[in-house]
Amino acid sequence: MRSLAIHVALFAAVASCSTTNDATSSSSSSSSSSSSSSTGGTPPPSNPLSPEVQATRVVVEIDYQRGAEPYTGSTVAFGDTWTVFKTNAAKLFEGTGKTVEVPTTLEAMEAFDDVSGDQFTSEAILAIADRHRGTQTGGDVIGYYVVWLDGYFERDGARDTQVLGVSIGRTGVIAMFKPVIESSALPLVPGVSRAVEQAVLVHEFGHAIGLVANGLPLASAHHDEPHGAHCTNDQCIMYWAIEGVAAARDFAQKRITRSDVVLFGDECLADVAAARR
Repeated sequence: MRSLAIHVALFAAVASCSTTNDATSSSSSSSSSSSSSSTGGTPPPSNPLSPEVQATRVVVEIDYQRGAEPYTGSTVAFGDTWTVFKTNAAKLFEGTGKTVEVPTTLEAMEAFDDVSGDQFTSEAILAIADRHRGTQTGGDVIGYYVVWLDGYFERDGARDTQVLGVSIGRTGVIAMFKPVIESSALPLVPGVSRAVEQAVLVHEFGHAIGLVANGLPLASAHHDEPHGAHCTNDQCIMYWAIEGVAAARDFAQKRITRSDVVLFGDECLADVAAARR
């Protein structure tokens, strides 16, 4: 048994996450922990960017609960939906000799329907990963697991309707909450919920690889300690204070002006560069 602590930030993609023991997420600066017997599979290394890690493939597995499919495909205004994540994940591993692999079509992802209820604790999310995760870290592969759920994060016994995504500690497991993401839609702004979904995923993946001071060492003093594993730069995807669906939507509209934009600030990119050496 081990204690799992979750930063739950509203961004719920860029929202205020808070840090507790070994889990991170997007939500208002608060924390949640639970005792867990589920592991979510073999975790990635604490510094996946290190040259000492000999793997050359970073495999991001995507699963989804039926009815909670990730956005895929292209729009006229936004371009290919998954270019946002692919661009930012590639930026993190740039110069490491490691190639990021991520599916971008539903046909390349796994759907499942063996989950009931619409509230998910960290324990429940890890149990889903235990059952469905196919790619484990080992040999030439560093594995991460992302699951889209048709429900809400459960914290302190209640559903949190502001949490769009969580990254569970050093497990390499990320959960995305589709009803909350869909609530960011604006009828007159097509594609905004797609941008929010991709921004949330980039934020949580940043936590999963060790940002900010969540495994990777700091290259400068930009760790916003009162708000957990977050950056003091309010233009960075790892900033804490964009709380709630409306603020996440505002960030996505302002920062994701094209699908190949890099969302990490200079401070976090400097952390990443230092971790590669």
